[in-house]
Amino acid sequence: MKTINLYFVSYRISLPLTGGEKCTFALIEGARKLGLAVHLWEAHQLPRLLQNIIILNIMFLFRCILLPKNSFLAFNTDFHSRSLFAILFAKYVKKTRIIGILYHYNYWDKESKIGRKAHLILEKTFSLCFDSLITISQFSYNNFRLLTKKEIKNSIITPFVKTTSNEKPERHSISLQSPHLLYVGTIEPRKNIENSLSALATVPQSFTFDIIGGYASKRYFDQLQEFSMKMKSASSVLFHGRQESRHLEDFFRKASIFILVSRMEGYGMVYAEAMKYGLPIIGTTKGAVPELVTHGENGILCDPDDVPGIARAITSLCDLTEWNRISHNNLRKFDSLTDRETFVEASRKVFEDLIGQNRC
Repeated sequence: MKTINLYFVSYRISLPLTGGEKCTFALIEGARKLGLAVHLWEAHQLPRLLQNIIILNIMFLFRCILLPKNSFLAFNTDFHSRSLFAILFAKYVKKTRIIGILYHYNYWDKESKIGRKAHLILEKTFSLCFDSLITISQFSYNNFRLLTKKEIKNSIITPFVKTTSNEKPERHSISLQSPHLLYVGTIEPRKNIENSLSALATVPQSFTFDIIGGYASKRYFDQLQEFSMKMKSASSVLFHGRQESRHLEDFFRKASIFILVSRMEGYGMVYAEAMKYGLPIIGTTKGAVPELVTHGENGILCDPDDVPGIARAITSLCDLTEWNRISHNNLRKFDSLTDRETFVEASRKVFEDLIGQNRC
């Protein structure tokens, strides 16, 4: 039996931090269960000097030149600018089969029209190289079809939230006299934290707003801190940075409401994590979130730009009867979510379908 080589190209694969990175790591486990020879091409462990866009492009291009026969390449779309040379060479010169790993696109989120157009062209060029696609939501696959105008072999694998199939949700008592709002995620403009702060500033009730996560944009982080200090409300806003899992669990346990009204989510694993603790969710109508959170059932979905609507959602979840109803629904929802073992097995079957027929 000949060996099939599968090369994963992304910024960070080992030591995953984000939800997408954790999914990629589990995808690799599924590929290895199939018996594929998996190789990781990642950038995060390289010295900072070598993480330059041009240097990385040249480095991965050189690796593609040396690719052995009978190889497949899996590219994460988030890594497009640093691996564009490699994917174009592999696709059109080396004739290597390309598997796209898509969580969400970024072109729409650029502030300037020039930046948005440049990113759109870049992500479209990158995506047109894919021979097959693995993604995590119908929303993300629809975006791929909208961008590329082509049909390819594709698989949608629902991300895992539970570590094991028997992991159970946690009930906890809360006080709505002075509620704790919780945000967990990277601090970046896409997450729209400023509008959550604006909404909170108009709510007369006293709140504590815990913001957990490292920042992708120092400028945006500084703006949020400045805004929070100027808020004329009885609420307090606390930035805690990135937290280890055991500390993050404590924040979930003491929270009353989870809030993330982002401008787009490819899936939104953190919403599912909030369900484990029975937290009512204030989420977004954008992206794939409505595939996970049902408005009025296990959360309230708001337009990211509707600050009064976000404020109304906060106020409505301070009603104990409403809080209990949505909390109970989320505890039940968590029981039905995908666990890691199921995700890994689904990944194995996907790679068997995409690649397995070549193993002979």
